[in-house]
Amino acid sequence: MVMTNFLVIFDCDGVLVDSEIISCQIASAEFGRHGFQITYEDYVTAFAGKNRAEVMAHVERTSGIKLPSEFSDLLEKRILAGFTEKLKPIDDIQLAIEASPVRCIASGSSRNRVNHSLKVTGLDSYFLPDHIFSSTMVAHGKPAPDLFLLAAREMGYRPERCIVIEDSISGVKAAKAAGMTCLGFTGGGHILNAKHGEQLLAFGAEAVFPKMAPLSRYLRQILTL
Repeated sequence: MVMTNFLVIFDCDGVLVDSEIISCQIASAEFGRHGFQITYEDYVTAFAGKNRAEVMAHVERTSGIKLPSEFSDLLEKRILAGFTEKLKPIDDIQLAIEASPVRCIASGSSRNRVNHSLKVTGLDSYFLPDHIFSSTMVAHGKPAPDLFLLAAREMGYRPERCIVIEDSISGVKAAKAAGMTCLGFTGGGHILNAKHGEQLLAFGAEAVFPKMAPLSRYLRQILTL
């Protein structure tokens, strides 16, 4: 018997789709063109899982560079074009989705990018439109708990009945701050640090998985009587 009194909240980038390796490469190059030099590896470490407005504010505050008003829109267009060409779903993600009868998405990316990612990878049929939540819908993105709390409230679940699947430290921090159980995932192509899983555990992930198949089995154990 499958319980429906748990909500599974999926991050999108690096959990549903292997997008961070594409978006971080494009973003680091675009910031470099405007005077903020940062390697792809350093960009992943510093900014993966954070929303763009906060990244841009950090860059301007710490570097003194004033990014042009059209920077965000141009970067978004280039990232979406990269997704159209290269984006793939995380291997076996369908197993984890299908193991989660009640599910939603809570992503630091824009709603437009999430929708595009789902359509390109064929995952759009798994999520209802009003079960997709973006950091643009809250005042503070991850690592603040706002987005996860919004998702839980809109889906009708108490935080303690929510299970979050996250790949980033900021995402794990947000889930824990929201009072939710968090499972870490380290199978995205952007995970460069061999100790990333240990870091997710240190920041509060209950368990960490390098592949979706064992994560889906773990979910079934939690959700099945």
